[in-house]
Amino acid sequence: ALLREDLRTHESLFSHGFFAMFVNRFGNWRMDLPRLVRKPFSWLYEFLYLWCLWMARIEAPYLVKLGRRVRIWHNGGCILGALYLGDDVQVRPNVTLGLAHHGAPLTSLPIIQDRVLLGVNVVVLGPVTIGHDSIIAANSVVTTDIQPYSIGGGTPAKVIRKLEEKELMTHVSVRETI
Repeated sequence: ALLREDLRTHESLFSHGFFAMFVNRFGNWRMDLPRLVRKPFSWLYEFLYLWCLWMARIEAPYLVKLGRRVRIWHNGGCILGALYLGDDVQVRPNVTLGLAHHGAPLTSLPIIQDRVLLGVNVVVLGPVTIGHDSIIAANSVVTTDIQPYSIGGGTPAKVIRKLEEKELMTHVSVRETI
């Protein structure tokens, strides 16, 4: 059911974003298998993960927990190294999420809450939380928390203004028939 929803969100079986979501969810699924049974699925996951890196240029390791209806627009240059991406998150090209310092613990990865739009070339580094219903402007570098219902932008990013209720994004548009 989750993969069908991802397919409706990305609107095509051949969408690079859908394939990256599939590989991530497959990697999570295989971790629930018993260790002896998991090995061949791990090899398949590694192959699919590398293929996704080469063909789609999207890196979304299985350690990243993806919410429902996450939309990766277009292909290329996305490194999604976060603890969590919430429901209805939209990711534009060349977004980088990850650690702020080499060797930092994985617990210091960013958290992206529900209904966040990440613009083109956004970089989010370190133990940062981007609040729900926020927009991060293109070419921003986020190194501090962004409150919910905010527009953040700049280098380093800071809250530009609060969003009004009529500007809030409620969900990612999902086609009902595919």
